[in-house]
Amino acid sequence: IVTAVGSIPTIVSNNNNGLFIKVKNSEDIVNCITALANDKGAYSTLSINAKGTIFQNFNDKKYIKLLNNLYIH
Repeated sequence: IVTAVGSIPTIVSNNNNGLFIKVKNSEDIVNCITALANDKGAYSTLSINAKGTIFQNFNDKKYIKLLNNLYIH
């Protein structure tokens, strides 16, 4: 559960690997938590997709390649 500010939307996709809420909106937070608590399938899907996003885009091989490109070029 995140706000769509800064670079967050480049990593989190609403209803795919996370949920967007409005900035400074506590009601949105409560609604998202309640919805996920009541829908274990949605919670599971978001969790699996979030984990996949992290392992696919933020792993040691990609990090080393990024560093090499940064310092070699």
